[in-house]
Order: sequence, then structure tokens, then C-alpha cells
Amino acid sequence: MPVTCPACQTENRDSAMFCHGCARKLPNFTPTQPSMLETMRAMPSRPVVSTSAVATPVEIEPRSLIGLWVGAGMAVLLLVASIGTWYAHLLRKPAASTAVTAPVARPQAVAAQKPPTPTPTPEIVSLGASLAPGEAAIPPGQVAAPGPAPAARPADESPPSAATSSSTAMPAPT
Repeated sequence: MPVTCPACQTENRDSAMFCHGCARKLPNFTPTQPSMLETMRAMPSRPVVSTSAVATPVEIEPRSLIGLWVGAGMAVLLLVASIGTWYAHLLRKPAASTAVTAPVARPQAVAAQKPPTPTPTPEIVSLGASLAPGEAAIPPGQVAAPGPAPAARPADESPPSAATSSSTAMPAPT
């Protein structure tokens, strides 16, 4: 037999504890066990401690505390020294690297010269002709182009004196 809620007249199943329509507690409800709130209220909140059993404080000797303070002080000094060394290292790095990487001025004569373009020598040309039979790299009777001309001497430089040895003297301009 369904249970009817007295507040909203909604029919609920026989084993319902609360109304399906208004969520109120239905009449004739008998709990099968005590509620959690009643269980918690029945339990003591704290265990009772007797006042006669008071713990006595343990005395620490002052000499053992001295070692603790010395050790803590050494740890702090080590930390400060390592942070200072790291900071000094960071400050020193950029100054050293900028001094080393300063650009070097190139002489105008060297900057104005173009790098020589490589030209094939007769030995390389004849080797190429021997590798590809039937096709000659240079027609017979022609000679490969000569190598590049020597570099021109800068205008501000004077010709080498006769006192220099022939092995270190520069070739005469052509």
C-alpha cells in the first residue's frame, strides 16, 4: 500500500523514507539504526586526561646548544659565500667576453681585394678529358686559361728596399 504525504498529497512507495514531491519526512517512518548525528553526540569528544599525570620537561644542556648554533652559523656563511661567488661570476662574464670579441679593423687594401676565382689548370682539364671518353673538355690546340694575376699592392705602401732578402721580398707589380 503506498504512503501518502500529508503535506503535498503525493503517493510514495511503501519503503520510502521521504516524500518524492516535497522531500519531507513521511509519517510512520521508523529508522532501522540510529542516525549519524545521534551516534556522534553519544561519543565523547576528547579522552579525559587526569591532571595528576603532568609530563616533566626534559632539560637540555647549554653545551649541546652551542654546537647547534655554530653549525647553523657555518651553514649560513657557506650559503652567503656561495651566493656572492655566483653573483661575482655572473658580473665578470659579460665584461670578459666583450673585451675578447672586439672587432678588428681590416686594412683598406685587403678589404678592397676580391677573392680570386679558381680556374682549371691544364692537368685538371686533361684529367677531365680522360674521364669522359669521346668528349674533349678543351678542343685540341687550345691551352687552358692562365692562373689569376698577382694581387695589386696598396698605394700607401712603398716598394720593398734592396736590403730585404729575395725570399721575403714581394714580387714586382706587372
